[in-house]
Amino acid sequence: MGLESTIIAYVDEPTLLRPGALPRAAIEQVVPLGAAPAGTGSAAVNSADDGAALIAPGQMSSHYAPGARLRLDARNVLPGEALLAFGPTRIEGGDAAVMALNLSQPGDLIEAAANFFPHLRVLDACRAVTIAVVPVPRVGLGEAINDRLNRAAAPRRA
Repeated sequence: MGLESTIIAYVDEPTLLRPGALPRAAIEQVVPLGAAPAGTGSAAVNSADDGAALIAPGQMSSHYAPGARLRLDARNVLPGEALLAFGPTRIEGGDAAVMALNLSQPGDLIEAAANFFPHLRVLDACRAVTIAVVPVPRVGLGEAINDRLNRAAAPRRA
């Protein structure tokens, strides 16, 4: 089990509605030429605006949310926090975490994507109030992982 599928709309131009298992770079290799205005230097596949109408699953600002609060881009672990790590680097306080799981010890984004939801569920079940999440690169599958992290950390709608 990994990240959900990538969702793209193609009405006037290709628009990435939800980053997913297929990274943006792979999509941009097959998008027809001319999809981005010539000379703009912009990506061929645009991203949907956060304020845009919801037309695909997973576009809500708060989604995929565990019961525990997520503290993103953590550089340390505070007392009582669980830890969602990525890569071989150890962070301050990590040894004292309520529970610690690593999305991918070697820093492999494919492995991290596969482990994302299972690890988040296990850490949420440990009943820590907060899960400290170390930075995950925002390239390739990291774009989708960070999208899910941002949505999981967003304030919940009533």
